[in-house]
Amino acid sequence: ATGIAGYSVLLDSNPATVPDDKLNTRETRISFKELKAGDYYLHVRACDTAGNWGQTGHRKVEVGVTRNAY
Repeated sequence: ATGIAGYSVLLDSNPATVPDDKLNTRETRISFKELKAGDYYLHVRACDTAGNWGQTGHRKVEVGVTRNAY
C-alpha cells in the first residue's frame, strides 16, 4: 500500500476540466481569494507515492456576494 503524495487542484468555470499530472499541493484544504460571484468548478486529482494518478473529482462551487453585517 502506498500513501498520497499530493494533489493537482484547479478552479475554473468548466465542469469537465482535468488538472495536469503535476502536484501543486500536499494539503487537504485549499482556499481561493478574491473570487467574483458566480459558479466555479473545483477539480482535484490525487497521486500516490508510487506516482499513480487517480481519476479527477469535480465539484461545483457557488460563490455569492458577501455583505458586511451591521
